[in-house]
Amino acid sequence: MNERRSGSLPIPAIDPSTVSRGWAFAPLLLVLLALLVRIVFFVGYQGRDDRNYLAYAHYLATGGDLSSLDLHTQWLGRIGFWMPIAATMNVFGQTGLGYVAYPLLYSLAGVLLTLALGAATVGRRAALLAAALLAVLPLDVLYATRAYPDLPLGVAMVAAFWLALRSRATPRSVWPALGAGLMMGLAYLLKESAIFAFLPIAIALRFWRTEYWRALILIGVGFVIVFALESAFWAAVKSDPMYRVQSASAVSDDLGRADQRPRASAAVETGWIPG
Repeated sequence: MNERRSGSLPIPAIDPSTVSRGWAFAPLLLVLLALLVRIVFFVGYQGRDDRNYLAYAHYLATGGDLSSLDLHTQWLGRIGFWMPIAATMNVFGQTGLGYVAYPLLYSLAGVLLTLALGAATVGRRAALLAAALLAVLPLDVLYATRAYPDLPLGVAMVAAFWLALRSRATPRSVWPALGAGLMMGLAYLLKESAIFAFLPIAIALRFWRTEYWRALILIGVGFVIVFALESAFWAAVKSDPMYRVQSASAVSDDLGRADQRPRASAAVETGWIPG
């Protein structure tokens, strides 16, 4: 075994093959660690905003007709979050796992994404440390098993950022940049605040330099594709391609009017309260 000396004490050199073997098993071990911690600290249904998302999901999972659901809320427009929950309810039933399997998957994917992003930017050792910290980070652990879109939103935005960085490394390929745009579209379907991620992405791609304009345009194309599909969905369901915007605007108008009664929650309108 090779050795190097520091003063009078020999220090064993690190075997690169050992590091490579450890890196190969790191994703699996970290995901298992993250899953174990999230099972131990499982949260589940909270009875706040999550009741709206779960009520929409239950309504859809049980054959409800969205065109007849007379609701104007910002929660209804976030179809990228509650519609997949309808699918997990069909698989796991009206259970704690059925309610939170979707955000839990995002949380575990976030650990893997941290490994990939870290390895590409700051090196494997720092990536391992960052992913291990995320696996046990209390905020991430608690929101992994709550039916809120915030954690999936963060993971989707970071995935878009990672793909945008990859587009710099592979400028001839259209797929990383287009994928970044599609991920931004998914993030937008999860929550409207996703649009703020365009700023750091534009800065990372050095928007002031013409050689990166192609990637920025492709990112925009990917986002527009998702936005167009969402508009087509609402046009088919509600005969209004801008239904999501109109619903959010209606909520804002209601908050500013003292004579307006609060709109009924999804749980009241759909006749189902999670339990």
